[in-house]
Parts: sequence; structure tokens; C-alpha cells
Amino acid sequence: MSSVLLHPTFLWGLAGAGVPVLIHLLARRRARRVPFPSLRLLRAAEKKRRTFSRLQQPLSLLLRMLAVCLIALALAGPVIGTLPAWVPLPRTHALAVVLDDTLSMTAAVAGRTPFERARESLDAALAALGPADRVALVRASSPGEARWQQPRAARERLSAMQPRASGAKLAPALLRATEALREMAAPNRTVLVVTDLQASAWEDPPPSGVAVGETPVLVHDVGSERAANVAVTGLELLTPSAVIGRPVRLQATLSASSAGEAPPAPAKMVAQLLSAGRPVAASEVPLGGIGGQASASAQFSFVPGKAEDTVVCVGLTSGPFGPGSDDMRYCTLRVRPPLEVVVVSAGGVGRYVAAALNPFGQPGRTGMDVRLVEPSALTAALAGEPPDLLVVANCPALGEDASKPLVEYIGAGGGILVFLGDSADTGFLTKRFIPTLTSDRSLGIGPVDRAQADQPLSLTDIDTARAPLSAFANPRAGDLGAMRFTKARRITVGTKARVLASFDNGLPALIEWPMGGSHLVLFNTSADGSWGEHIRSPAYVPLLHRLAMYLARPARPSITDVIVGERPAIIGGDPPGEVMLTGPDGQQQTVPVQDRALPEVKVPGEYRVRWGTLDLAFAANVDPRESDLTRTTEAAIRKALAPAQVTFVDSEATAARFVALLPTRADLSLPLLLCALLVLAVESVLSIIRRGPEEGVTPSRSVAA
Repeated sequence: MSSVLLHPTFLWGLAGAGVPVLIHLLARRRARRVPFPSLRLLRAAEKKRRTFSRLQQPLSLLLRMLAVCLIALALAGPVIGTLPAWVPLPRTHALAVVLDDTLSMTAAVAGRTPFERARESLDAALAALGPADRVALVRASSPGEARWQQPRAARERLSAMQPRASGAKLAPALLRATEALREMAAPNRTVLVVTDLQASAWEDPPPSGVAVGETPVLVHDVGSERAANVAVTGLELLTPSAVIGRPVRLQATLSASSAGEAPPAPAKMVAQLLSAGRPVAASEVPLGGIGGQASASAQFSFVPGKAEDTVVCVGLTSGPFGPGSDDMRYCTLRVRPPLEVVVVSAGGVGRYVAAALNPFGQPGRTGMDVRLVEPSALTAALAGEPPDLLVVANCPALGEDASKPLVEYIGAGGGILVFLGDSADTGFLTKRFIPTLTSDRSLGIGPVDRAQADQPLSLTDIDTARAPLSAFANPRAGDLGAMRFTKARRITVGTKARVLASFDNGLPALIEWPMGGSHLVLFNTSADGSWGEHIRSPAYVPLLHRLAMYLARPARPSITDVIVGERPAIIGGDPPGEVMLTGPDGQQQTVPVQDRALPEVKVPGEYRVRWGTLDLAFAANVDPRESDLTRTTEAAIRKALAPAQVTFVDSEATAARFVALLPTRADLSLPLLLCALLVLAVESVLSIIRRGPEEGVTPSRSVAA
């Protein structure tokens, strides 16, 4: 192993070797004339002393320069790895341990988990270190917690560690370990990574070998090729908004994975939907075994009974297979009371929209409470508590007094759905209505185009990736392409608008203007049946309900569902500096709110937040990537960590094997300091010998005489 310097900046101290020379030149003694009666008696002794002094002064100067150089080299911290082990020199170690303590490390095989094997082997390795060595434990779940300790203290901390439900952050953990090693002035510095070689932990994001540099890296593999897992990796709300009394549809995703040679696994798993801890529905999901990777989905329906935030979860009831923490997946339903919808129309056209939104006339059954108003009554309808949704159906120009209430309504988060029909005032829409609400003056609405009788218009280029139409990516939600239209207006849009769907003749059909928390959608058709057969299509009523749920004004503030290790964000409202948080274990605590976000959560499950009269909920889930037990390869790790020297250690390695793999460079600082002291001692003796005869008392008395 090549020699290195721990503190190379101290080599500038070599320039100090010129200081003795400078002092020698400045402090040279000048000859003095001293009257003496008999110089002949002293000439012989003076000649002998002068010869010795000429030899002694350069030697003393060289010794001083050598001492300065030795001290500078000692402070630079030279280490060398070519000396035999029996040479008594300090060989201390600085060991930065990156411990994977995440969910994948809890996949038990033969009754033992990778984390248990990691803790046992690592404890034995630390026990073999000396008291002068230092250890820094860096958890892959939270790399910022590293600190240097003696091996004994590190073992005590290790014994108290438990795996977490967080995702692995190996890349930042390796970076933190490398940075910590640079802080230590130890001759032997090594990074030890203890992991199960889970592929996702090394891929997103990948570690940087440039950041690690040439630091030796030991990778201790504690995983098993026989590890396997079945988990609930996704829970999606298919209904755009949950309304009391209305069915809510959810879709759960089950995934199976194995590390290599997977044991036999059940071909089917039973997934169950729970609300408030009570089972609501169940589904048997076929997985096809665990020969490699497999996934399947299951759909559930749930009718909420209260207008409040409700956390539901889907769990496996067939028993744990792999880590148990990922057998449950949570989702927050923000159940709201029936939507208050105001339909503005003239001539009774709005009754078609009202019938589609509330066909039974009972808000509790449909989740919609619809009111029909004339254009002249719009200002009064918007006064006081604003509605959740405003529908402008084939409406002529509105009065001047409606502009301000409409702007205030949009500013409060309200949504507007506009239908274009024969009675719609297109000049009012393009010059006043749309520009006032959206600041978009590029919209152009032209005359009506009629389709041929045997070739009605249909929808195409439907953007099912966006929230209003995302449910229609599933054919069971309805086929929007089956609706037929006989008329459509010629429309041109600018960059501020988004076309959600078009007619097959190229004209925009559904246009959206997002405005922060509000939205305005224009439907290029009539609200009644005068422009086609679309109102009789099976997909029309679901489409109106999706648009209504999407455009509706938020009922209350909300908190985002998160992955364990993230900070939940509060959306809407005006939260105080502190709120009351109730965790999955039922324990309450006051937590700070910074930048509208709560502290990061460390446990999956249901959380409730209270301040004032608000009672909100959010869910925390494990990172779905941690459920995939697919292993990476040694070649991939070597490539990712290049140019670092990587050595792999299997799970059966003993403490002696670990110690044998550690570098054994010797620190030469102490021997160099001792040599410098010895040189200074020799120089001092020479100086005393040189000054003795010259400054003796006998010649002085003779001069005085």
C-alpha cells in the first residue's frame, strides 16, 4: 500500500528549515580588540579552538534545520503500509459503517432477518477493534445522524437499533460516510456497507464513485437468495372526490418479488378493505406464484357515512409473506357533504344538467344538491356562502353586477363549467367572461359547424392522464368515444388553455383553464339534446359527475398522504405554528408547523391533525420500492463505486475476517517527533561544548589583570 500524508498542508513547514540559517547570519559575533600583555601564550590554544569551532558551527546549523524538517513531516501525518506488523507503530482505524436498516432488511429466511445477521456480525467486528479506533454508524434510513464513537459506545448504540419502515438512502449515506472519514486523522480509513444488496437501494439514486474517491469500501452482504415477499404496493382512489352517501371506488395493487431462488408461495392472496379498523370488503387476488416478479390489482367499493377525513387501508389477510410492514396500504378519503351546485340558464335548458347531476332528486343519494337560477339571479346566488360548483348552461350575457362576485368566487377556489349552445353569447364569453376570470384573451369562438347526418362527431385525443378524465382510462368507467355530437363551434385557444379532448374533425371539445386552486372548463356542446345524442350516452352522466367533483370548491384544508420519511404538507387554510398530532399508536403530541409542513413521519399508518375546529387526517405508507427484494450484482456495485477499491464480504464472515481485510498502514508521526527531539538534544550538547572554552573564567581574569 502506498504512503500518504494525512495533513499535507503542514509540509509548508519545511520552509522553516531556513529560519536557523537566517538566525545564524543575523547573530554572527563580531571580533573585538582586547589589549592583552602576552599574546604568544594564547596563540596555540586560540588556533586549536578556532579549528574546532569551524567544524562545529555548520554541523549545529544542519541539525537545527533537520529538526525543523522532521517536525514539519510529523505534523503532515505520514503513513506507510510497507512496514511489517511486528514494528511497534500506531495503526489506528477510522471505520465509517453504512448500515441498511430499512424495510427490506426485515425479510426473514429460516427465522432470521438480514438485520439480525447484520447486527450480530457487525457487533463481533467492532469488538475486535482497539480502544484507540473510532467508529461512525451511518443509518441508510437517516444519513444525517452519523457521529464518531469508540467501538464500545458504537456497539451499545448498535444493540439499541431497530429496522425502520423507511426507504434506503444509500447514495447520501455513502457520501456522509466519506465526508466523516475526511474529518478523521487516522492512518487507516475504511467504509463498511452492511446491506442485503437490494437493487432499488443502489439504483435510485445511484451512489457516486467520484464522491467516495479511493477510500477502501467493504460491502458486507447479509441478504439471502431465498428471500421473497408479497406486499400491497399501491392504493389508488378511482373516484375523483368522495361525497357522503356516494360509492367510492378504490384500486389496490399487489406485488410479489423474490431475491433469487424463491420458496413456494400461494398463487392467490386475500386482500381486505378496512375502514376504522373494520372490514368493509374483501377480494381474492391471483398472483401466479413467485417465480420472479408478479403483480395484480383488486378493486373495492365503499360508501362513506360521515362527511370527514377517513383513512382506509387494504391489507393482506393470508398471513405475512416477507416483511410485514408493507402488507397494509393506506389512503385518505376526504369525504365531503353533498355538493352545492348552481346552474345558470335561460329557458329551462339547465334542467338537463340538473337531471344528470341529481337524477333522483335526493342529494343524499347522488351527492349533488342542484339549484336552477336565471342569469339575473346569479349575483344573489353567489352572495353569502358560495356554492361548490357553478354551471353556466347555454347562458346569454350576464349583467355587470355579476363580474365582481364571479372573480371572488374563483378566488375562493370555486370551479365553473361552461356549455356552449345556441343561446350562448360568444362575444360576451370571449371579450369579458373568460378574460376577466382567466386573464386569457386569446380565446376565439366562431360560428357553428354542423356534422353530416350519417357522420356525427365523436370525441378523440382524450387526455386520460389528467385528473378530470383519468378515470376513463378504465373502460368500466364509461367510453367517452361512444358519445355522438351533431354540432360544434369553431374554437381557437392560446397557450394558457389546455385541450382535454377534441372532436374527430380537429375542433377542441373540452378546454380547461387552471388558475391555482380553481379551474374553469368549457364544453363545446349544448347543455340539452339540441346538439347531439350525447346526453343519452351511458358515459355522459359519469362525465358530468367527474367534472363536477374535479371543479368543486375544496370543502376544507387537506394534508397530503406521504411516504415514511417525508414531511406532510398542509394545503389550504391558515395553520398555526403548532398543531396537535395523533399517530397510529394513539399517542398525541404537539408538533411545529414550518413552511406549512409537519415534521417527517417515521411509522406507517393513520395520522390525525387538529387545530381549532378542524380535524384532518392523512396517511403514511412505506416506500413501495422497499417491497421489491430483487438483488443487484457485485459487478454493478463495483461499476457504481469506481474508482474505489471494493471488497465483498459474505454473510458468514467472522470478526477475524473483517479485521484481516482492514488496511494496516502505520502512522510515522510519533517516531518523527522523537527523532526531532533527539536531533535537538544532540545540537544542544554540541552548543554547550562549543561555548565552554570560549566563555571560561580563566581568560577573563587574565584580561582583567
